[in-house]
Amino acid sequence: MPSIAPSQAVAVNRLIETLMKTLLNQTPGVARLRLTRVRGGAEGPNYDVTNTVAARGRWIGAMRQNQPLSDWRDFLPALLAGQCVLHQIVELRSAAPAFGFPSARPSRVMACPVTSSDGPLLGAIFIVWDYGAKPPARAALRALMAATGQLATRIAAVLELCDALARPAPEAEDVPIRQVA
Repeated sequence: MPSIAPSQAVAVNRLIETLMKTLLNQTPGVARLRLTRVRGGAEGPNYDVTNTVAARGRWIGAMRQNQPLSDWRDFLPALLAGQCVLHQIVELRSAAPAFGFPSARPSRVMACPVTSSDGPLLGAIFIVWDYGAKPPARAALRALMAATGQLATRIAAVLELCDALARPAPEAEDVPIRQVA
């Protein structure tokens, strides 16, 4: 992946984490939010945990890189369909080790897609409730999914802008200037 200047990367990460903290602070009982990015790799698609925020006193989890996308087999179909999905951690075959959770004790995780403006999956936002905390139900859960979708749209715009800034500018063609009388 092309890269941006270190100072720009710091600013981008601060912006993304500020956006994530806003959702964290508006959602009672949430322990942590994690942003992952999908990348192409020599051995196939993989993902990196790029940003994470946690409620006060909660562990943010391990920052993981080059993890196989097969870790997402339980919820990848929903993400590719553009949908959020809520699971109990014990239902997922690979969630606890793959996402660096301290144990399989977090009670629930909601995965929501981060997609580019032209459709491909850029990554996912994972919202984790610790053991004993319950996610909202019915209308409140739908509202959280909508708010997470808005967060994902904002993050996707930031990521796409960074990718565009990192690409070299195309060579300008010499175009004759006509004088207008």
